[in-house]
Amino acid sequence: MRRQTWVFIGLMMGLFLGPDIGHAQTQYEVFHVPPGVTIDQVLREYGMSYAELYAINPEVTTNFTEGLALVVAVSHKPLVFRSHRVKKRETLYGIAQKYHLAVDDLKAHNDFLSSRGIVKGDQLMIIDPKPIPTTNEVENIRANLTDLVVQRHSARPKETLIGIARLYGLTLVEMSALNPGISDTLAIGQSLIIKKPPVASSAVLDQEFFYYQVLPREGFFRLKQKLGVSKAQIVALNPYAEQGLKLGMILKLPKGYAPQSQDDADAVDLRDFIRDSTAHRLSILLPFQLPAFTQDSLQLNEQLLQNNRTLRIALDFYSGVLSAAKEAQKYGMNVALEVHDTQGNSEAVRTLLAQSNFDQSDAIIGPLLSANLALVAEALKSSNVPVISPLSNRAVSTSQNIVQTLPQNELLEQYMIDYLQEHQGDKHILYIGEEGTSTQMLLTSKLPKTKILLPQEEGFIRPEAILENLSETQENWVVLSSSNPVIVSSVIGVLNGMAYYENQLSEEEDDNENEIEEPAKNYLVRLFTTDKNAAFDFDDITNLNLANLNFTFPSVSKPYALSDEDHAFLSSYKQHYGIYPNRFAVRGYDVTMDILLRLSQESRDLFAELATDFETRYIENKFRYQQNANGGFENKAYYLLRLNSDLEMVEVKGLDVVLERPEKKETKEKKK
Repeated sequence: MRRQTWVFIGLMMGLFLGPDIGHAQTQYEVFHVPPGVTIDQVLREYGMSYAELYAINPEVTTNFTEGLALVVAVSHKPLVFRSHRVKKRETLYGIAQKYHLAVDDLKAHNDFLSSRGIVKGDQLMIIDPKPIPTTNEVENIRANLTDLVVQRHSARPKETLIGIARLYGLTLVEMSALNPGISDTLAIGQSLIIKKPPVASSAVLDQEFFYYQVLPREGFFRLKQKLGVSKAQIVALNPYAEQGLKLGMILKLPKGYAPQSQDDADAVDLRDFIRDSTAHRLSILLPFQLPAFTQDSLQLNEQLLQNNRTLRIALDFYSGVLSAAKEAQKYGMNVALEVHDTQGNSEAVRTLLAQSNFDQSDAIIGPLLSANLALVAEALKSSNVPVISPLSNRAVSTSQNIVQTLPQNELLEQYMIDYLQEHQGDKHILYIGEEGTSTQMLLTSKLPKTKILLPQEEGFIRPEAILENLSETQENWVVLSSSNPVIVSSVIGVLNGMAYYENQLSEEEDDNENEIEEPAKNYLVRLFTTDKNAAFDFDDITNLNLANLNFTFPSVSKPYALSDEDHAFLSSYKQHYGIYPNRFAVRGYDVTMDILLRLSQESRDLFAELATDFETRYIENKFRYQQNANGGFENKAYYLLRLNSDLEMVEVKGLDVVLERPEKKETKEKKK
């Protein structure tokens, strides 16, 4: 049956094939893809591997369509196979490189790879390799076949360069490469080199629409956020986009869907770029402390959960991991989770390392404790398995395979000081906090005019001392740095009640009944901190108190708002557990989804994806990694947040608040 199918295809090919061209022992010809023919069919008919096809026709990796001109081998020899037994620590990418093949070659001839990854002992069918043409050889092959591949387009009235590029599914960069020196202004009848069949109906731009050029790392999800236009709407107007978006692609869009915001222009949604659907093996190491549970005793287990915060955090985090793994399947990713109990101690971790084969894991999430994380990373250092630190931002510098997902406190502090320095203008900067903190030293170094107000010996700051250090003529930026809830509470209380304290001081100083009353002082104050610690959650401090001061601080996450409840994760979590996820559950989802999506990119290499210079964002967390001096990776993404008058956390973009002084009331002439 297969042969009959190819007889029919062969008859069709006769209409499209050109003469043979010889090169280096292999003959090549041009084949125009007929309707309904797949890449696998082409490869089997011509005895080629994906690696060879990709080398000679790099455009195939992003654009395999009907009518596409491919350079293929003439030999038509059937593929020859050999067997390969998977060894410890081997990866698909490494095996493919060994045999000069593409990973797609392994997947095409080993069906089980569509549902899981490889493990030690697997037998793989491997195409018997043959030499792949070098870059220079490919250039010569294609140059000899240029006349068979090239088409030409003669510019017509009202046609533009953008319109012609869109007509043939080309980018402006590709058009310029094919036609060096071309300008935006075309002459009627001007001949342009085109190497693809038309994918649209006209090269004349419709003025009822606007035309958008796809930017780096933009896909359907990203354009939905940026332009408010769905994938279905894009494909309806641009059918060729059904196969996926690519850099520089020109899209026809309704005028009503103009770009909405450029705030997150560098953020990337990796769901648009999933290329690897093989199973990703994640090992989850969390302190479930299973031996502490009592069988058949609901009451004792409930007490254990109530009294053990670490256990509650682990379970919440794990619920987010499960949600991410389940949602990943909807995007075509296969996930194999292996869950282990570290019991929160190093001995249990050592036992797990001795008894389990973590070398075959694509990534390990956990343990939570830095010391245990270091143990796991060191044990897997030689196999270079990524070990993900999910909830700790303490620096672990023992191994190059550690991935720190939380930015360090020092980094957040530096970002906050940099913001103050960049936007200070004529602001009056006042530091209130303990002496000798890193925040104080950074402020006095970068903002030398900063006033310093330290607590008294008993750890208290007098209200009059705060007021005396504020400026009535300038906007006051107060930087509060303390982990003492008494100090934090008293300072915020004074700043919220400045009028009251000012009146109190005025009455104490008024010894003359006939003294003319001075106008009330109006202070403009905005409150900052470099570290929003537990002291800011003290019972005496309300969000209203903080919102009144436009409280601003750096954070590793941005709490989701009630308006976000329609997100798939939040709604499904609520439906499954009966409550909305807390920050640890959200953290589990965000970290796991980011790792899975990076593993599913074209490189299939987590470390390579971590090294890319882009930012990913999820429910509350975002990630932008940089490699540190030890070879590991650290997340450098952060939020700068402000609590607004609606008691919502909003992201700060530049100088976002300008404080206005209220109109002064008429003062009394005399006290009666």
